[in-house]
Amino acid sequence: MNRYLARVLIGSTAAAIAAVSIPVSSASALPTLAFLLPGGARCASTTSAGAEVYPLDSYASFSADGTKVAFGAAATPTGVEQIWVKNLISGALTLVSTPGSGISGNDTSARPRLSPDGTKVAFYSFASNLVAGDTNAVDDTFVANLSTGVISRISTSATGVQADVVTNPVDEPSFSGDGNLVAFTSSASTLVAGDTNGVGDIFVRNLTTGAISRVSTSATGAQSDNSSRRPVISPDGTKVTFYGPATN
Repeated sequence: MNRYLARVLIGSTAAAIAAVSIPVSSASALPTLAFLLPGGARCASTTSAGAEVYPLDSYASFSADGTKVAFGAAATPTGVEQIWVKNLISGALTLVSTPGSGISGNDTSARPRLSPDGTKVAFYSFASNLVAGDTNAVDDTFVANLSTGVISRISTSATGVQADVVTNPVDEPSFSGDGNLVAFTSSASTLVAGDTNGVGDIFVRNLTTGAISRVSTSATGAQSDNSSRRPVISPDGTKVTFYGPATN
């Protein structure tokens, strides 16, 4: 089975920007996350001292000013995928999917999205040790505050009821421009009242008030009759785009 060398490249001109996934036939080849600046590529998947972590997919996310990049990687070649943020100015590499004290999440975390100002990371995770009371044994959506290190689980109801269904997400969450609203996908029926359609829906969480709303409904509030995916929230937080095969 091929492994994949995941690279993120950013150049000083539009023509130089690319994201590529290159198959590697050698089982010993290790994935690398890189960024391209004038003068050549630089490796992002290392600590400031040069120690490596090992990206497991090609999903990565930049802050708006391009100084931070979030990505999923394992601490060892055979380890569980975690979320990391690399500061491209200082070289510091920070473990994000942690309950504290350098402890890693106890299951896979993936699909990170940095807020535009680079202060928060939203991601999906099957880990049960990132927040207290995570006993639902399904994947959840989390937001980590990079300034305080605090992680919040946002895929709950406004009163804290846990998600009841595995979503197996393939889409990254999406932040509004001010980082206060997060759009994400969930198949759970417990996040808002009246969710009985049994398919993946798009939700928006207000990080200040804790309010959560389902946006993948008709203008009259009718539930979607099929799954919705890939939410992107507008910078001003007033609109969400998504797609799906729903007919209503």
